[in-house]
Amino acid sequence: MSTTKFDIKEADLSQAEEIASLFRRSRIEMLPFLPVLHSKEEDLAFLKEQVLSRQHVYVAMVADRIAGFVAFFEQKRKV
Repeated sequence: MSTTKFDIKEADLSQAEEIASLFRRSRIEMLPFLPVLHSKEEDLAFLKEQVLSRQHVYVAMVADRIAGFVAFFEQKRKV
């Protein structure tokens, strides 16, 4: 069994195109029964404007390439 070493780093806007591409390819390959509703440009705009600018996003880096990502949205609690 082989293991792949990876680093987890906070994402930034400069990685938006690579993250959007990974998101699109993964969704199409893993969920082929879902219709493609948005263009590549729309995916990129959403990622930049809604995800990377408003959420905590981390990427898994393997050999200087993004192998995965996760986004967390932290809501403020009512006290």
